[in-house]
Amino acid sequence: MADTCYYKGTKIILVPGRNAHGKWVCKFKIPELSASAAGTYEGRPSKEYETEQEAETAAFERSKKILDSSHQDVTEGGSHRKKS
Repeated sequence: MADTCYYKGTKIILVPGRNAHGKWVCKFKIPELSASAAGTYEGRPSKEYETEQEAETAAFERSKKILDSSHQDVTEGGSHRKKS
């Protein structure tokens, strides 16, 4: 089941689930951040967690860092995409 959160007015969709080892992981999507051809940014923290709440918190913290970075790029005249 997906949870919707907001950070600085930007929607973040958290999608928790269990991996093959029974540990919790959480994918996240940022629909308004067009970093891919699909028009959304998707990611997940690389770590596994014991609880759903820990996995969601880590995904939300990671998405906040991405949004802070993308907002900085925009205010400095850059784009939403990270340079390789």
